[in-house]
Amino acid sequence: MRQNLHILFLTLASAFFFKFSNAQKCTDSLGSIKFSEYRSRLSKETKKTLDIIFKQMLDKPTCNISVIGCCSAIEDQKMNRATWDRVNKIHKYLFKKWNFNVNRFIFKYGSDSQDRNTIIFLLTDDTVDTVPPYHPSRIF
Repeated sequence: MRQNLHILFLTLASAFFFKFSNAQKCTDSLGSIKFSEYRSRLSKETKKTLDIIFKQMLDKPTCNISVIGCCSAIEDQKMNRATWDRVNKIHKYLFKKWNFNVNRFIFKYGSDSQDRNTIIFLLTDDTVDTVPPYHPSRIF
């Protein structure tokens, strides 16, 4: 009986250790996409990059994705609009092509040092999207 308890304890302990040592870490960079100034068109190259990013996201189904656009400190309404248009086109592309749950996207503004024409993708544990949409009627 004592040996059975010992075996049961070791089995449970190893299962617990395996579960938490292999827990998904939501801290990886998935890459970035650079756009032309004030443009939001998804080129063939951009779509290929999005496909690669999507395949990486499949490996981390419990993680959300931070989509980091240009800095909010930039008082350039045209750039803010372009950033939202880019994010919306990315959402639509991934939803239409891969049926990807766009609720996993969390939009954030970047830093002053970030290239304002680049969208960065990072895995995150964050769950709240606190940035109000620039054009609510254009978001699906």
